[in-house]
Amino acid sequence: CKVNFFLDELPEDETKLTVKGNAPFLKTCFLNLMENACKFSSDKTVTVKLFSKQEQIIVQFADNGIGIHKNDLPYIFEPFYRSKNSINTKGYGIGLSLVQKIILLHRAQIKVDSELNAGTTFTLVFPLN
Repeated sequence: CKVNFFLDELPEDETKLTVKGNAPFLKTCFLNLMENACKFSSDKTVTVKLFSKQEQIIVQFADNGIGIHKNDLPYIFEPFYRSKNSINTKGYGIGLSLVQKIILLHRAQIKVDSELNAGTTFTLVFPLN
């Protein structure tokens, strides 16, 4: 897997890039999103962007993969849910439900933008406080 990492719009004050939370949980969350991006991309590449905006830290994980059908998007965080276009790919459907629970534990938000055959972007928005 190839990971492209971009830092953009970073504040001078490094405390504005610090999230208080459970490091092993966050690592599990980030690794899951990167592994999914690699798994569902033909080029096995994920782009990770980190930036800060208005008292928020934002981390994006994007791929150029198979995408998620709009009818499947409401269900992707349900445990054991597998969309039709992911059935031939190894997995059990628990990763994204775990990711969502970790993000909610950290009082953050998770957003998904996806287009079939064009890729998916997961955006995590962490409050600074």
